[in-house]
Amino acid sequence: MAVFDTDLVQAGRARPATVVGVFSTQPGFLGGAADGHGLAGKVPLAVVGIVPVKASAENGPIRPGDRVIASATRGHAMRTVAEPRVGTVIGKALSPLVSGVGTVQMLVLVQ
Repeated sequence: MAVFDTDLVQAGRARPATVVGVFSTQPGFLGGAADGHGLAGKVPLAVVGIVPVKASAENGPIRPGDRVIASATRGHAMRTVAEPRVGTVIGKALSPLVSGVGTVQMLVLVQ
C-alpha cells in the first residue's frame, strides 16, 4: 500500500487509462507517510496485493480470473469483455459477483 495526498479521485467513468491503484479499506502496509506524521487527509492506495474491491456486474458476471477495470459506477470495478486498452486494467478477480453490485477479492495488477 502507498499513501497519497487526497488529490487522487475515484474513477467516474468506465475504462479510464488514468488508474493508478485501488482505494483500500484493509491495507496490509502503509507507505509514504514520514515517521511521526499522521495519515489524516491521505488516501490508502493499493498498488499491489489482494484487497476487497467494490464491484458491479454491469458488464456481465465477474468470475475468478477475469481482468477487471473501472466501471461507470463511481468507485466500482467491472469485468472487461474485450481486449482492454493499455493502462485500464486494475487487477484480476479472485472471487465471483453474479449480479448487481457487491464486493470481490481482487489481486491488484495495474496494467
